[in-house]
Amino acid sequence: MAELTSSPFFGIALSVLAFSIGVWIQKKTGLVVCNPLIIAIVLVIGVLLLFRIPYEAYNEGGGIINMFLAPATSCLAVSIYTRAELEALYGVCRRYGLYLFVDGARLAYGLMAEGNDVDLPVLAANCDVFYIGGTKVGALFGEAVVILNEELKPDFRYHIKQRGGMLAKGRLLGIQFSELLKDGLYMELGRHADRLAGKIRKACEDKGYPFLVYNTTNQVFPIMPDQVLKQWEGRFSYTHQGRVDDSHTAIRLCTSWITSEENVDILVREIINS
Repeated sequence: MAELTSSPFFGIALSVLAFSIGVWIQKKTGLVVCNPLIIAIVLVIGVLLLFRIPYEAYNEGGGIINMFLAPATSCLAVSIYTRAELEALYGVCRRYGLYLFVDGARLAYGLMAEGNDVDLPVLAANCDVFYIGGTKVGALFGEAVVILNEELKPDFRYHIKQRGGMLAKGRLLGIQFSELLKDGLYMELGRHADRLAGKIRKACEDKGYPFLVYNTTNQVFPIMPDQVLKQWEGRFSYTHQGRVDDSHTAIRLCTSWITSEENVDILVREIINS
């Protein structure tokens, strides 16, 4: 057993197998609570506890999976499509009878990003469904789904019920978006976060730090010296995106609707003086 678990392939194989079982269970039961990722996590923890396998042994392979996931997440999370690209994508979808769904979790930050030429009317004209993200701009819960394709509207209410998403107090969800979309508040919150992220980005540029991915939204992906990150421990919160070389690590710094100017200025000074 020790020889098996000491191999990096053990962590990879266990993760893939656990997730595959989770997918099978969800398809078999059709229950939304049977999320494959949650099932996989429970199965992995169960196997490690049952066979007394150290987490470090599992993470030898798990770390390899994360090494590939982090850059992919970075690239997918920061993409901003131009109007021409969005129109071309939707044209292909219509040509081949495909639906185009636009993830709007960070919609406010994308719409307000420097260089963006897509607004809500353009977005609505070039997809079948999109949603207006609420939780990332201060809403307590929920997102507002906007269905443009008439074919998809009649049955949507029943899909909500079948998946356990129908709220008895749905008006509480609606009130949040009624207020967020009033007087340009939604866009202003996005503009605020993007502007502060821009200050961090400029500080990194002025210091000469390169970027894993360059973008103009509320996320910044600098490649930082490990010695600087060590000094930041316990002071600043960031997400590791992956090792670049023996002495540098790509990280993600993220601003939000509630990020304060004062805190960003503190971080900017740290970057400049690092």
